[in-house]
Amino acid sequence: MVSGSISRQQRNTLTHLKERPDRSGDATAADDRGDYSTAARLWRELAEHGDYYAQYRLGVMYGKGRGVPQDYAETVKWYRLAAEQGFEIAQYELGLMY
Repeated sequence: MVSGSISRQQRNTLTHLKERPDRSGDATAADDRGDYSTAARLWRELAEHGDYYAQYRLGVMYGKGRGVPQDYAETVKWYRLAAEQGFEIAQYELGLMY
């Protein structure tokens, strides 16, 4: 790839971010202040509507048992959903689960 150009994945990610309203700020703020049950609820709302970043974050919460019971099967489920949309961090984390 030529320096300065972006990959198709990066372009798709930027497009997704531009097209969706950013409602993840409240979930991030709740997570940052340690209000994990609220963060999990907010991430779940976004994740169930197909938000790949929220799916990833919900997977993290299940993996750590923050705001939800620790459940590795749920972690894999949410990582997989995000990974299937091309989110590379979720793909990496999903690989580590195996």
